Amino acid sequence: MNDYRRLYRSRDDRMIAGVAGGLGEFLTLDPTVVRILFVLSVFFGGAGFLVYIAMMLIVPEEPFEAEAEAETEPKPKTKAKPKTKTAAKKKTTKTKKR
Repeated sequence: MNDYRRLYRSRDDRMIAGVAGGLGEFLTLDPTVVRILFVLSVFFGGAGFLVYIAMMLIVPEEPFEAEAEAETEPKPKTKAKPKTKTAAKKKTTKTKKR
């Protein structure tokens, strides 16, 4: 149903904050290549550092597998209503009178 991919900071492939790992996974590149590009951009203009800090603050961290499965699977609806204490009490008093 959801055919789009989301950009997350990686939990598994991280050196500092997981930005390069997540970006590499999103772009289907090796995270080492992304890290090298960030370092080169820092030396040639310094914008790479600012972009990395901005992505570290803006891009959400990758959800745990259990959270991701819970988001994709709908919760089953239950029709049975839980019994309250007063309903259980009334039922026991009726049986005692007989």
